This record gives sequence, C-alpha cells and structure tokens, in this order.
Amino acid sequence: MHKLITTIGNSLLRMCNRGGNWNNGSNAGLLYSNLNNGRGNSNSNIGFRPAFHTARRLLVTASNPVHSNKETVSTLREQRKTQPAGEVCHHPHGISSPALFLIIMILLEHIFDFENLYQSYREARKGKRYNNEVIRFSRRLEQNLIQLKNELMWDEYQQGDYREFYVNEPKKRLIMALPFRDRVAQWAIYRQLYPMYDRKFIYDSYACRIGKGTHKALQRIKYWINGKGEWYYLKCDVKKFFYRIHHNTLIDRYKKHVKDERIVDLLAHIIKAGDGQMGVVAQADDYDKRVTGRGMAVGNLISQLSANVYMNALDQHVKHTLRAKYYARYMDDMLVIHKSKDRLWEIKDMIENFLDETLRLNLNNKTAVRKVRDGIDWVGFRTYLTHIKLAKKTAKRMKRSIKAVAKKLFTGHISESKYYSVVASYMGMLKHADCYQLKQSIKRIIQKQKNQYAVV
Repeated sequence: MHKLITTIGNSLLRMCNRGGNWNNGSNAGLLYSNLNNGRGNSNSNIGFRPAFHTARRLLVTASNPVHSNKETVSTLREQRKTQPAGEVCHHPHGISSPALFLIIMILLEHIFDFENLYQSYREARKGKRYNNEVIRFSRRLEQNLIQLKNELMWDEYQQGDYREFYVNEPKKRLIMALPFRDRVAQWAIYRQLYPMYDRKFIYDSYACRIGKGTHKALQRIKYWINGKGEWYYLKCDVKKFFYRIHHNTLIDRYKKHVKDERIVDLLAHIIKAGDGQMGVVAQADDYDKRVTGRGMAVGNLISQLSANVYMNALDQHVKHTLRAKYYARYMDDMLVIHKSKDRLWEIKDMIENFLDETLRLNLNNKTAVRKVRDGIDWVGFRTYLTHIKLAKKTAKRMKRSIKAVAKKLFTGHISESKYYSVVASYMGMLKHADCYQLKQSIKRIIQKQKNQYAVV
C-alpha cells in the first residue's frame, strides 16, 4: 500500500488504478486500488482505471488537505535524480496516510500529463494551423511538448514575452498576445481547472462558459421579462475591468479552492508575468499610464477563467446576500431586474461598495436604471417584451464591416471563401433577432459595392 508513487524509467510517475482486481473477491470494487499495475496494463482483471475525478474532488474537499510546497518539490526532485528506477520517492514530511500524497499530486499530474498537453496543443492551434509560429512548433511537436511537460513538472516554466497591439472595434482596447507555446500551457491548465470552477459559478453567468454565451443570455432575459413591462432594470459594468484586476486579490481567490501550492504558484506566475504592462490608471482615457500589481491580458485563456473566478465573489454576494432573483452577468456587464426602481438603486450602491472594498474595482459612469418596456440594451441586442432587435451601435458596426469586406472582395484583395465566411457569421448572428429591415439594408450595401468596384 505504501508504493503509491514510483518512478518508471527514472522519469514518469505511476498512479494507482481504481477498482482493484475484480477476481480478488473482497478486494474488488471502486473503493479498492490496484497499485502494482500501470494504467497502460492490458490485463482484463484490472478494475476501473482513471480515478482522477474522484481524487480531484478529494483534493478540494478533504478535511485536512496537505500542501505540496516548493521544499517538497525540491526534495522529490533530488530523490528522482539519485534513486534507482523503480524505487519509491518518499514524502519528505512523513505523511502517515499515503492516500493524502496521492490526492495532492493528481491535479498537478493532470496538468502536465502528455495527453493533456497534446489535446491542449490541438485546442490552441484551432484556426491558426498555417500560422508560421504554429508550424514551427508542430515540426518538433513531441520534443516541444516533452520540454513543456518537464518545465511544468519541475517548476521551471517561464512565460514568454507579450506582443502588444491595439484593436479599435467596438472601442480602442489594448491586446497582449502570447507566443504559441505559452498558449498551449494555458490550455493545459484551463482544461483541468475549468470543470471544477464551472460548477461553482452561478447559473446566470454567461461569458466564456461552455453551453452559455450571448444567445443563451438573451433567451434568459426574454423569459424573465415576460409580463413585466412595468418593472425596471439596472445595467452597470466595471470601469476598465481587465486592466484593473488586482493581482493579489485574484490569487487569494484561487487559493480558496486550489489547495496545491504549486498550482497556485504557477497561476501567480502567469498572472504577474509582464507586471507593469497591463495595468492602467482608472481615471486615464488612454493606455499610456501603466501601473503595477494590476491588469490581465485581454484575450488570454487564463484571463477569461480568472475574470469569472474574480467576479464570482460578486455573483454570490448579489444572489445570496442581496437576494436579487433576476440577476445576470456577462463578464463585467451586470443586469438586475426588479419591480422597484428604488430597490435597484439600493442594489447598485451595494454592488459598488462590494466592488470597491472586496474586489478593488469601480463602476463606470454608464450605470442606468430604466423601464423594462423600453427594451433592455445588453450583450449587443435590445430585448423588448415582444421581440429582440440588434442594438443600434452593433448594427452600425456590422454595416461598416460588411461594406469594408465587400470592397476587398470586388477589388480582389480577399478570396470569395473569406468573404462568405465573414458574411455568414453576421447572418448567423441576425438569426437570433428580428432584423428583416437590417438584412435588406446589408444586401443593398453589398450590391452598391459590387456596382462600384466589380471588374466587368
């Protein structure tokens, strides 16, 4: 029973299989473990193999979780170098229950597991397979993944430098892009942490979650406001949200549920990498004045997860302390529906206080309380009691984009496939709204561009 973790070929960790051996009579079943066979063993008498989801829950809910700190990792690293293959790496703090050490290692082992890294590579390359950086990484795929695995395993991972640029739609934003190798690493972390955190988020959090999104949010709002035309809604959002996230507060949020110190240290390294580049002054109108200790890179996978982890504290406060039944959030855009206008202003003040005192954020000056019957302008659409329209600013942006891409097509600067993919994406978006007149307007724009630029 004490040989829970052994070295194989002086490099790999062997984790036990669940279920024991089914032909061992009383030693079989999900509560028993098979410790002398690896997961790749093909013997038919071995029970259920993975056991990772159960162990991951134990990692979070164990009454006395044991932390795997840097001292532990250093000691294990030295044992790995000096001990012969096949011998046990003993825990340096003499844990009396070997199962506790197994619980600690499983979540981290999943992050740097080679299969997880490979699937992360496949996710990171989607839509970018012919990018030069992705091609270079793919030419030596196995070597690159093994190197990344070793760096994550032995706390030697260092994130690369950000590439900084701006986008101006729908408004000017500072974007920080990582090298492809670091995007693979972030996918590896995300694939393991997201399922655990997704269960902790409220139902009506719709950004960057599987099975959610803007259209699900629209359906929910439409359902809520049915028969509530005389009610009111509060709409508010955070000022410079991603650029004002407080690093230490976010790390403390992760510590509440991630009990392995090595994973917390890895997340802290990613969060603080490029410190001083991403944080901006709250009162500034541009991105020239940078501050330290704040800011997450817009577009990074860990930034998306971190944003939901960070704002989940507010979600729980609004739902369970303020008792707001009709509350939804899409990233930093919050919506509350209530029959009392005064109550909504009270909720607004309490949200503002919580953001300031707990999350160290501020609301912007676009906060408003309006009648439901006038339409709820949220997530790019305006939702009325009887129908849904595309928001005016979204419609203007769409027309401008289609006009530009049509001009590029008829002047020979892009292919037809590229043109049709852009137009089809917009048409798909319009399926979720009542936009007959807008569709006709778009057709007229395309025809006008064709008449002006098409080569006869």
